[in-house]
Amino acid sequence: MLELGDPGAAHPRTGPRVRAPGDRGGKRDDPRWPAFARRHGFDIEHPVQWEVEALEPDELQRLVLAAVDPYIDRDGFAREIAREEQQRRALEEFAGRWDAESGEQS
Repeated sequence: MLELGDPGAAHPRTGPRVRAPGDRGGKRDDPRWPAFARRHGFDIEHPVQWEVEALEPDELQRLVLAAVDPYIDRDGFAREIAREEQQRRALEEFAGRWDAESGEQS
């Protein structure tokens, strides 16, 4: 079972950490940790790591969507969805004409 964990503090962009009970944090001897911590706003003295394959797919999807949600341009997204729908209809229409001309049933 997974639980919300707090290895230090919640990251301002992603919120509370999810971890498996008994998680001891990251590997202190990983030479990549200091640069990663500085780049993403973590405490260099408290390494953390995540085993995302331990998360249920629905939980992983919820975490990812919650993390990116503040950055989504809703108007732009709606325009792209409408454009994709127009393209889908045009392709269906074309495919229908193609089948009619070739004598195949659609």
